[in-house]
Amino acid sequence: LLALLALNPVFIGHATLVTFDVPALLTTILVLLGMVGFVKYRTYKWSILAGGLMGLALVTKYSAIAVFIYATIYMFGLAIYDFVKKTNNLNKNLLNISYFYLATLMVIIIIYLPFVINLSSADQLTLMSKNWTGHLSRYPNDLLSFLTKLSLITKALAVWLNGLFITKLEVVSGRSGTFFMSHVYSSGYILPYFPTLILTKTPIGTLLIIAISFWHFGTDVIKRESKKYLKFAALPLIYGLVYLAYGMDSRLKLGVRHMFPVIGSLILFSTIVVSNNWSKLVLKIKTSTLVLVFVALILIATLLSFPHEI
Repeated sequence: LLALLALNPVFIGHATLVTFDVPALLTTILVLLGMVGFVKYRTYKWSILAGGLMGLALVTKYSAIAVFIYATIYMFGLAIYDFVKKTNNLNKNLLNISYFYLATLMVIIIIYLPFVINLSSADQLTLMSKNWTGHLSRYPNDLLSFLTKLSLITKALAVWLNGLFITKLEVVSGRSGTFFMSHVYSSGYILPYFPTLILTKTPIGTLLIIAISFWHFGTDVIKRESKKYLKFAALPLIYGLVYLAYGMDSRLKLGVRHMFPVIGSLILFSTIVVSNNWSKLVLKIKTSTLVLVFVALILIATLLSFPHEI
């Protein structure tokens, strides 16, 4: 996992920019890892850890709201499944989910609290409204005013929510359409957009590791082998595919760096699958041998991309 992340030339290139896309990639992967632990162990400790990581992801970049929604649906879906199958206590599941949300909320509040602790409600509202210049008619004044006056904790939460609303406005309607292959798309889906970016911007070694991971995963699913790793590998895979499908909407105005959650999810998926099939054969060659060769290809791609920096 570290090799696939650290040696990716696109990640290295964007890590030098003053953007939060690479940190957001790392926090998203940490959240998905926390979710795997949550699903595997079902303990309050993993619930709190996953929730804390979720809070960290949400303050790193607002696009992490996507993984938050996914985690919510996944956790409640799992609780309902357990209830129907009678495999786990419903109250215990709901309590663990509560720990998750509480930990998420606490991290957001702790990080934003220093910025509002000595700020009056009126001054905070004035500062937040300045971010809405040109869009004051959409400014959620009633909600933010209520939160800033309610308590110190909700004042901190109001700062994060204000940023979330601004980001949504900017991403959906703040810029011109998506430029792709000599054409500007302002609405609808661009089916080849993200797949083209992934295939052209991702090192061939990474793509090959992802390919053999899909081969192993698909083979085990088709054979209906009851391997425990399948449900853990499916967690980041589903998120990556859903993000990919949603990202094809041209109204979101997404670029190369916005595909990182897709690649990160597929890398985590591949790591889980490969680690559980390390000694298996693919075309009469051990998976371990193929992975090491593909990592070498990734290293070569990185050295060619940054010959003077590494």
